[in-house]
Amino acid sequence: MAVAEGEGEAVSAQAAAARVSLRNVVALAAVGGAIYAAFSAAILFLRWPVPDSIHVGVPFLFLPVVYLVRRRLPLAVGKVDRTFAWSASAYAPFALWVAAAAPGASAYFSALALSIATPLLLVGWAVDTFFHVGSVDYFTKRIVQLEVEKVWGPKRALLVQWAAWSAGHVVEWLWLRFLLGDAGAAAFLVLSGLVTGLAYMRWKNVGGLMLGHFLVNATAAAIAATFYA
Repeated sequence: MAVAEGEGEAVSAQAAAARVSLRNVVALAAVGGAIYAAFSAAILFLRWPVPDSIHVGVPFLFLPVVYLVRRRLPLAVGKVDRTFAWSASAYAPFALWVAAAAPGASAYFSALALSIATPLLLVGWAVDTFFHVGSVDYFTKRIVQLEVEKVWGPKRALLVQWAAWSAGHVVEWLWLRFLLGDAGAAAFLVLSGLVTGLAYMRWKNVGGLMLGHFLVNATAAAIAATFYA
């Protein structure tokens, strides 16, 4: 009986810890959203030149990392192995989608070409873009999907992640539609959230997803530099 009681207490403790973690995810989303909104207001009303890596990276990468470190929880970026490569490859269809849209989106690619016209601009764009897009992967996968999975299981966690991803990309749709059209941009964002969520559910390698997301944007930059400079 003592062994059974001890096991029951351990399970109860794990369940309680998982519920606390889930509440912390909600809190991180709320605080991150408030920081993002504050940066947005500064950009819109004060004309502050806040880079996307700060605008998105502070609330959805820096803040979660600080939370994990302070609570001595694993960052869980993933190993650089086959799971890293497979995770990055989950974005390959979306890179091809962007490339296929190039002939009908000269205005978009011409503007992108101007933003990377010199080596210094290119380096700045690469750093800014990596932390901008990587923040979204890290928050929706490592913070939302992984923590929710501990409480509700992988399938429900996938759906919660998908909802968080879609909500977080509403702003992205506003500019992506100039590349893919209104319906195409919506489909791109919704499908990318599902596919990358499935990849994370299988391989748990958010580092690979962060790189893959960056490479989609690098594909667009390469096209812009080659054909629209």
